[in-house]
Amino acid sequence: MQLNMQTSPVKSISSTASLQPPAVILRTGSKYHPFLIFLLGIGVASVLFPFFFALKDGDYQNAWVLLWSVLFIAACNLLVLPKSVDVRSDGTIGIKTLVTTWKFNDVTRAYESSFSPDELMMPRIKFATSWTPPHRVILCRKNGKWDVLVSPVDAKEFVEAVNKLVDADLVNAETGLTSSKRDLSTQ
Repeated sequence: MQLNMQTSPVKSISSTASLQPPAVILRTGSKYHPFLIFLLGIGVASVLFPFFFALKDGDYQNAWVLLWSVLFIAACNLLVLPKSVDVRSDGTIGIKTLVTTWKFNDVTRAYESSFSPDELMMPRIKFATSWTPPHRVILCRKNGKWDVLVSPVDAKEFVEAVNKLVDADLVNAETGLTSSKRDLSTQ
């Protein structure tokens, strides 16, 4: 009994374009309100002062608990406090923190927000770090998902780049074009 094993050529991935990260059309930093920086400093100081007093008194067990709580709070802040916001050529909006990048690929439009109580009470994913109106942008998402609230330094340019990208997606979706879908990075 002989097994008939045929060899087939292995298909290799010849297209490296799909492996490369998308080009960044616009990257802008996140605007931090001075009061937020003050609150973050107070939060860290309120845990570090008891830590040093516990070390001074020789209470090492409580000192370690306080130190680990500071590290936990810092890690949580590093996950959600944005460093920059960028618009990418593949249609995603990236919110970069020191630890990770949050990606949203279902944005339908962006607009500058005013500071109204109605807008604050809406369910949103809030990456906003500034409360001043020229630095508050709302990214609307598809299918009833929560909108995203960000605070780019250059809000007008960010809104224009997002809306230009979304409009290009809508036009290409209607015409069925896919090859020149993301040529906005050269404009």
